[in-house]
Amino acid sequence: MMRFVLALTLAVTHSAPALAQSACADAIETLADIVIDGRADVPRLAARRYGTQAAFLKIRYGELPAGETEALLTTLQDAGAIESDQLAATWTIHQHGYAAAKRKFDAKTLGLAMSSTGISVMRAMLLSDDGAELVVTEMAALPKERQPLAAKSAMMAAIDLPDDKKARIVEVAERHELWFLAATFAAIQSDVTAWKSFAERQEKRGGLDDLSTAISWAPAFVGNPALPRGAYDKPEYAEQRKMVHDVMITAALGPERDFLMTFLNQTGMIEPTAAVSKQLREDILSGKLNRKGTFDDVWLSAYRALLKATAQPDMVATTFESIPFSLGRYLRTSEGFSVRDVVDRLMAVETLTPYVQAKADDPPPVPVELSAKMAGEWANWSSAAQMIRGDAPSPEPTADPAMLGISAELLFGKGDEKKLTEFIASAPAGEPRVALANDFAARLDRKCASYLWHPSEAVLLAGQQIYKFDTPK
Repeated sequence: MMRFVLALTLAVTHSAPALAQSACADAIETLADIVIDGRADVPRLAARRYGTQAAFLKIRYGELPAGETEALLTTLQDAGAIESDQLAATWTIHQHGYAAAKRKFDAKTLGLAMSSTGISVMRAMLLSDDGAELVVTEMAALPKERQPLAAKSAMMAAIDLPDDKKARIVEVAERHELWFLAATFAAIQSDVTAWKSFAERQEKRGGLDDLSTAISWAPAFVGNPALPRGAYDKPEYAEQRKMVHDVMITAALGPERDFLMTFLNQTGMIEPTAAVSKQLREDILSGKLNRKGTFDDVWLSAYRALLKATAQPDMVATTFESIPFSLGRYLRTSEGFSVRDVVDRLMAVETLTPYVQAKADDPPPVPVELSAKMAGEWANWSSAAQMIRGDAPSPEPTADPAMLGISAELLFGKGDEKKLTEFIASAPAGEPRVALANDFAARLDRKCASYLWHPSEAVLLAGQQIYKFDTPK
């Protein structure tokens, strides 16, 4: 078997309480430094994928002084790190105001705010002095065909703002005759009377049905019923439409990423998916499942509930195998990574955690829920678990990415973030080490202050990051 350093004992069980802030900060800052410093050991093109998220976490947890922050952001921008311009502009607006950002950044960088890739900049603009006036004025200057995308960016960025700030955007948007923007922000207020008031005004102006139909789903992001869709609202489909909307409400409550809506769209199985989402929503709202944590518990609960509700395990498994899982989590050793691959790993960690924590005497057998593909890899997982449980060191870490990834997963499931950090730091220089540090810095954030969390992120962001400097610890 591959040799690897495992004189460590870590990890956070999926149901573990939040880690102490000081321990979090130390571990996350160390992992962030591994990412930032380790970029030099990664091929230039691949290195562009790393650094920005780590810098954000380092700034927030380390409470860096302004001078150090600016130097760090400039370094990443000069290196062409993806999203570094967005992070730098966002921090500058938050720290110094929009006028200062205009002097420092070109129109292209600040113009990111008006696209779905610049939601962090959009949020910073909205929170600046009279941000509603600023954003709406900039949006009004866009070609009409670009305005709906900019409105979506604003919605994504501002979904958690209080109703009075959303109402201010409605007011300014109506004055500029940006009806789609106004309708969107009327629809995403918690108070449903905001939409009723807007609808009354819009009905006099005309075009209400088109607007209502176009954003009928938007209230789901604040837990409210769908908007009417005029002629598209057939009475015979009313109940089905309500169930689909309820699934979206649940999907929006989940952390990080969602698969419920994708499963519903691919299978058309409305009733069982709605039944699963109802229980899931109750568990999230009650706090049984952590809305701001990692997706682990939510995904396992949803997957198993779908198996039971559909009574078609092969269909569920096949569907999940067809849903791709994008980059951002897990050290990849093969192409074609799917949601089913993710579920397999979650089950493996869940099964082995009691053993690595010495709460079970013997290594567990292969779980019957695992795919054949994952069952074929069980020997590696079991061997790694035995070394982690025994705290047995080895002379040198392995260069094999698969074993590095397995070991890190099991350490994360054991419960000691300090030892996980030491293990990643001990890995050979290169992209696997940087990728692991990047991945687990983000996961540990979800156990701590959850700076990377954003309401409705599982649907609105689907893995995209938003960098916020206004949220408290």
